[in-house]
Amino acid sequence: MNLAEALKWTEEALSRAGISSAKRESEILLSTFLDKDLSYVILHPDEELLEEREYKLRVARRCCREPLQYILGEVEFFGIKFKVKRGVFIPRPETEILVEEALKFAKDGLILDLGVGCGNILLSLLAKAKGFKGVGVDLSAKAIMLSMENAERLGLRDRVLFINCDWGESLKGWFEFDMIVSNPPYIPKGEIWNLEPEVLLYEPVEALDGGEDGTLFYRRTIDLARVSLKRGGILAVELGKEEYLSLFFELEDFSVLSLRKDYEGRDRVIILRKNS
Repeated sequence: MNLAEALKWTEEALSRAGISSAKRESEILLSTFLDKDLSYVILHPDEELLEEREYKLRVARRCCREPLQYILGEVEFFGIKFKVKRGVFIPRPETEILVEEALKFAKDGLILDLGVGCGNILLSLLAKAKGFKGVGVDLSAKAIMLSMENAERLGLRDRVLFINCDWGESLKGWFEFDMIVSNPPYIPKGEIWNLEPEVLLYEPVEALDGGEDGTLFYRRTIDLARVSLKRGGILAVELGKEEYLSLFFELEDFSVLSLRKDYEGRDRVIILRKNS
């Protein structure tokens, strides 16, 4: 089939699979498969699609609700392209707010990223704040390896250390940080089964499960910050739900510096300073 036929066939297949953004995703799938801009597809409708079988396999993966980012193998975050792969949490656009807000309070020093994933938060901060070095921790060895790969690609490998451990527990007593950042797992255990298929079937459950009430890793982050964050240091956290705010407003040893809303008007990011 030619490119015009391939584009129409893809959109119809994705629509039947229940994907609401079928038109846009069909354009992305075909143009990235060809390694061309969308304008090339539009301007060359009669060109034959080579490797048609390989292309249809890629579309079939999306019809099975595999996330588009895993199929493409990369995602853009804060203007930077990061490699992603199955078994590692996919960065979300709203997490860019966490990076943007944290940079307002960034000074020279050492950053800790709890639950580093593919490295998108920590490496974005290091790319923009040249005076920082970083430590990223994750329980997933696959996430650590992917973060290392992304650091290498971005030329940041000499400014970052990745550690495979349980939410920074092994760091207590060894490091003091100038900033701690995190987008922790925050879905209450009983709500995980209600997630969309792309998340439920393909993304790692350990990156989603926030314990019985969703606050387990927020509490662990606060406990670690009390021990490992320097006096005057910054704690920057993404909020999964607005009701989690009470955990931070009740802290006697921290002061709230900023509360940032997301694109839908919900409280999304909180920045605190550890009192001197």
